[in-house]
Amino acid sequence: MTEKEKADCFIELHKEQLGKFKQTRDIEFKVNIALWTLIVVASKFIKDVLPYYSDNLQIVAFIILAILIICGHLFLWMVPIQNSEDKDDHYVLKYRHLIEQLCEKNISLDPGDYKNKTRLRDFKSSSLKWIMFEVGITTILLTAVGIYLFII
Repeated sequence: MTEKEKADCFIELHKEQLGKFKQTRDIEFKVNIALWTLIVVASKFIKDVLPYYSDNLQIVAFIILAILIICGHLFLWMVPIQNSEDKDDHYVLKYRHLIEQLCEKNISLDPGDYKNKTRLRDFKSSSLKWIMFEVGITTILLTAVGIYLFII
């Protein structure tokens, strides 16, 4: 395999992985918007149903439901989707690095030579902030719904 063929292969891998990353990010955005919309819309339905139960039962049931939604959003959605994005981003950078090395130095490369393997750890720390931001939005919305249901 010539150096040009190797570079073409890495470019195709780069494009494919970047497309996968963008598709995953798009799905993440749409699901989060759907969840947040559902929370807001469901608050009206819940307000109509709640008067049939005692006040203490309403509050306890809502708190338990809110905790389940927040934990589900965090552990069943955000962590797995972010891990997928981190993995895609890692490979995008890996292939880019290999392409740059092939083009600049005209040397033969093995994909295992990617020296920046600690980069995945950096993604995880920045990903944690993003996960907390999105789960924070869910928490704020549920808090606002709680205020709407029990105070207003």
